[in-house]
Amino acid sequence: MKNISDNTIKINNSGVAFGQTGFRVGTAFAYHINGNRYIISAEHIFKNNPHNSLVNFEYFYSTTDGIGNATGTIYKHPTIMTDIVVIVTNDMEMLTGVTNTCVQKHPTPLSEYHFAGFPYALFDNTTNRIAPFFKKAFMCGTRTVKGYTTFFLDGETNSGFSGGPVVSLNGDELLGVISADQGNNIGTIDDPKGTGFKLNITENAGLIRVASFVHAIEIIQSIP
Repeated sequence: MKNISDNTIKINNSGVAFGQTGFRVGTAFAYHINGNRYIISAEHIFKNNPHNSLVNFEYFYSTTDGIGNATGTIYKHPTIMTDIVVIVTNDMEMLTGVTNTCVQKHPTPLSEYHFAGFPYALFDNTTNRIAPFFKKAFMCGTRTVKGYTTFFLDGETNSGFSGGPVVSLNGDELLGVISADQGNNIGTIDDPKGTGFKLNITENAGLIRVASFVHAIEIIQSIP
């Protein structure tokens, strides 16, 4: 899993685009194919950044170097709504890209997968690397709607894992990108101050949504 860990980074995206502002924290990773390196993440982290536009974001890789800034061109899927983006950049040269992995299109139910990321912006600092945390989950099933394939894993993800890679136990299969958990609405709580405001309470239903990496390949193939 070292190849995965060394190519997974924590990112912040200010979300500034056409006057919109926001701040989104998540995970990204580098992928190497046909002699080129691409940065992969979740589309909802970059939802305010249009397709084929310049994007600026912060990244965290080394505990000694602090925050880095990267600029690149962001690409989204040309025909379907999928929670994956591909960024082309010459920055972050320390990321060589995940290699020697096959893209798993038809995972077997109950197969075990691991995913990497930075839950609640936490990281492993046992070295000078801001290294990701790893969690595991089991394959439940697959849904394809309007051309968008989502895999469902039995497990629990956390805020900050979005955009992280999902790989097989030995790291030789790349399944997809962490998109979200399946929320379960368990009720509402009234504001005790009597304002009438109601807070919806949801819990993680134990299902993780994973955007198929096939769509990342489709995006890469569409890049001019």
